[in-house]
Amino acid sequence: MSLSVAARRARLLAVRDLVLSSGDGALWLLDGPMAPNPTAAISGTPLAIVALDLAAFTLHETDATLVISAVGNAATSGLPTWARFLDGVGVGVLDVTAGPAGSGAQAIVADIENPASGQIWTGGQLTVTLTWVEG
Repeated sequence: MSLSVAARRARLLAVRDLVLSSGDGALWLLDGPMAPNPTAAISGTPLAIVALDLAAFTLHETDATLVISAVGNAATSGLPTWARFLDGVGVGVLDVTAGPAGSGAQAIVADIENPASGQIWTGGQLTVTLTWVEG
């Protein structure tokens, strides 16, 4: 199957719009094994809950690439292994892998130390960046 750039861009925007439906969305950073799907219950509590609004999403001007970038604070210390995007009422939309730069994870998590690491600390500031190329 091959989709036009316009169709691939529309798919990215549809996911963004789901995350932002019913108010601003959120990104939960979690550790342990990833849930089987975005609506499955999770065990434990998120290491961090990062607020997402329209400004967190940047669609490339001409290509089918969406960059999601957000800053938040860790609720507890840990090493995130996956992330869940939720809509404004807390319904899961998308699950992705998470990890530090160079890990191959879809969502790159970094503390604000120099050099940055994927380890987050209770109360510490963190950044999350995901570049989604719809191809």
